[in-house]
Amino acid sequence: MTFKTLLAIVMLLTSALAQVQGTIAGTVVDETGKPVAGAKVHIAQKDVLVVHQIVQYHETDDGGHFRIPHVPWGTYVVVAGKESAGYPAPVFAAFYSSYTLPNVTLREDFPSADIVVRIGPKAGILDIEPVADQATGKEIRSASVTLRRAEDPHLFLSASTTQRRVFVPAFTEVLIEITAEGYKPWPPPDQAATEGKILLKPEQVQKLRVTLQPADPVPAAGQCGPIDRNSAEAVSQEVNRVFNEALDKMEHTLPSGTKAITWIPSDESVRQQIGCLGVLAVPATSELLRNTNRSFGHVLAIRMLGWIGGPEIVPPLAVVLSNPGDSVMLKIEALQSLVAAPPEKALPTVQQVLRTEKNRHVLEKAASVAAELEAPARD
Repeated sequence: MTFKTLLAIVMLLTSALAQVQGTIAGTVVDETGKPVAGAKVHIAQKDVLVVHQIVQYHETDDGGHFRIPHVPWGTYVVVAGKESAGYPAPVFAAFYSSYTLPNVTLREDFPSADIVVRIGPKAGILDIEPVADQATGKEIRSASVTLRRAEDPHLFLSASTTQRRVFVPAFTEVLIEITAEGYKPWPPPDQAATEGKILLKPEQVQKLRVTLQPADPVPAAGQCGPIDRNSAEAVSQEVNRVFNEALDKMEHTLPSGTKAITWIPSDESVRQQIGCLGVLAVPATSELLRNTNRSFGHVLAIRMLGWIGGPEIVPPLAVVLSNPGDSVMLKIEALQSLVAAPPEKALPTVQQVLRTEKNRHVLEKAASVAAELEAPARD
């Protein structure tokens, strides 16, 4: 092949690539119509949910303008936010925004778009004091908070309570739930509509202090059903059954007819069943973690490893933590599940994260898990 031929091929490929890529530009404005400088803008392909990919942001200039080039043909949702000014991160816009999220379609006859992205109003703030064990008073650093819109519980957001201050949609009734592995949820299900409901104004701060009751003990192995726990094949089949049934329960149809999937935390019986299967459940769960293509499948598989516990869960979780392509959310989930491993096995992996990770949220979680693993109570 001559140099001229090679150059011609490169030029043809470049030309073809340019013909299937466009540009999305626009301005981010607040609830008053004022441009927002320094806002982060994110585009997501419509109807495609990916939970294990790094989120890329584009920042607005002093006039609130942004420009995103080299966007492949397709339909995109455009979201924005500015946490330092009280507007939650773009990735959570569907939960917080009071406005319809703009959609943009790029194609050959419409290669560029110029839009206005509205954000606001500013969020309220839930200030969570350290969640404690009701019996011992000891802080439960593994606790998480879930916020749900009261008028549409399928719209929700979960975060670690160690973040302390969590944004809450303003002028919106929100249901709060605090959960932790091994504890009963707060508030009790029959009190969720009253005790766990708040309505905040923009920038209003609501303090919350919660203690959790320990959950009922996990059944002994003989109480885990008619599963042969000594058969790798039987355990694998049970792992897959529980995994798929849990994800099936998350699928639902919106009033518009659109099919959607919403993360729903597994109840205690599911956790107990996976925990009862023992060490033979680790290979099957690890295979699901590697190969699942179901939405939220990676999150569920990681949590299942935490429910199983033991030294065997460390290698598959370490793979997640060392993979630069895995999302912040998955790494935080993996760190939390490591708490269920023996400290002497889990600590080296957590310490490696502390040495090499660059994301602030992952580092904060790693420091929290390291402190929990090193606590005297675990000695």
